[in-house]
Amino acid sequence: MRLKLLGAALIAVAGCKTSATKTVTLQIADVTAPTELVPGAAMHLSASVASGGCTTYDHIDVKHSASQVTLQAIGTTSDAGVVCPDLAALHSIPVDVDPPFTDPVAVIALEPDGTTLVKSVRIRTGPAQ
Repeated sequence: MRLKLLGAALIAVAGCKTSATKTVTLQIADVTAPTELVPGAAMHLSASVASGGCTTYDHIDVKHSASQVTLQAIGTTSDAGVVCPDLAALHSIPVDVDPPFTDPVAVIALEPDGTTLVKSVRIRTGPAQ
């Protein structure tokens, strides 16, 4: 009986392959952004990032200028010859960007397939309504 358990354990370990993970761009399914900001205010965004299976979320790379904020979700994947469950989940990731901003500001999410998701944020220039 002990020999059978040891053999089963060796087969289970042999079936698990280890490999280096690689960095990948993850899908940003949506970005929540304000429609308008007052001058001098920070921009508070929320990115819905998809990961799961053999893919793990790591961070959001943020690049910005006064007129543009670019988001790229970065993760890791390991496809070590194992079957990965197709279990994608969306994670809401907060992103805060400090001013200055000019009107309008383009918020751009870079997608793995090279496409982009774009939102526009206006900077209020007149009195509040």
